[in-house]
Amino acid sequence: MLSPAEFASMQATILESLTDTADILRETRVRVPSGGFTVTYVKHNSDPIPCLRALTGVPQELLIAGQEVGFMPEIIVFPAGIDIIGSDRIVIAGVTYHVIDPYGPFTSELARRVLVRQASLVG
Repeated sequence: MLSPAEFASMQATILESLTDTADILRETRVRVPSGGFTVTYVKHNSDPIPCLRALTGVPQELLIAGQEVGFMPEIIVFPAGIDIIGSDRIVIAGVTYHVIDPYGPFTSELARRVLVRQASLVG
């Protein structure tokens, strides 16, 4: 079992290795007069969040608008406790990613791992 000091030290070491920064965009729905919704994505964080991207190495296929599209899922590592949900989008260096699985939150996490795919469609 790790002591609280050892756990904090490991979290600090991981934080030092997060060399990229990201913005998290949260889905917002606004009702329109016709009865539907307009969906927009609003920046959820106030400051850029440190992160690190890693390829998973396992290509996948996804059905988008009736067409199979290949993509390479990636894992983005964030500091522990970051608020990310499955409908969020993540922007790193101008590239938008769709969250596939936010993995957590966990009660004792050294870092937050998020499985994503690069956006292939705008919107």
